[in-house]
Amino acid sequence: MSTCLKSQNNIKLKIQGGSPFNSAEINKDDIHNNRSGVSYLAKIFTNTKEASFLKVTFRTAEALEQDTRDHLECLPSTCFIQKKMLHLMSGYRNYAAEQLLPMQSQGNMKKPPNNIMMSCFNKIIDCLDILEVVAQVWQEDYFAPMGAATKRSIVEMMRLAEDFATRIYPVIFSDSFGYSANRRTETMAGDKQKYQERRDLIFCALRFNSTKAKQKQERPLE
Repeated sequence: MSTCLKSQNNIKLKIQGGSPFNSAEINKDDIHNNRSGVSYLAKIFTNTKEASFLKVTFRTAEALEQDTRDHLECLPSTCFIQKKMLHLMSGYRNYAAEQLLPMQSQGNMKKPPNNIMMSCFNKIIDCLDILEVVAQVWQEDYFAPMGAATKRSIVEMMRLAEDFATRIYPVIFSDSFGYSANRRTETMAGDKQKYQERRDLIFCALRFNSTKAKQKQERPLE
């Protein structure tokens, strides 16, 4: 991997089916490659087996914006999140540090009681149905209009992260949402009606009585 990073910024990783212990062939019908031109003709006449690749782009810290570098310093050394969520995640981490570090000096670090942010934010991150909407609203309503100084403000990110968690908290535990602690990462994408109902609930919660809310047509995240 280190050799690849020295020679190029983009690499293609071949996707294999199955698990780390047992490989499995990926069904060609599950590979959605919109091929055209010569590639499409070659596929038809040669019956070439399709391979599925994941394109990975590597960037050094120096190539990132200053505000992005600042907030990266607040995250663990290994962290898999959407880049759109970077600043919001930094807000949560700094909020958690503010709450928990004073307890560490007393030798009694534990989750503060009756703290919505600390009990709710991990559920938001684990549930893809929630996270997709949060990333979209965060990007469109909050992050895009921000000035450079605001983007670098840790205090503002902490405030906004707490606001997001407070808005979503009652939705997660509503009967309509159908959240289960035993299946916290479960998505309802296979049930179109339930999936849309979940999205509508989160959109309404985040944009209710918000001065930053914008009326935009929904579109899937890329």
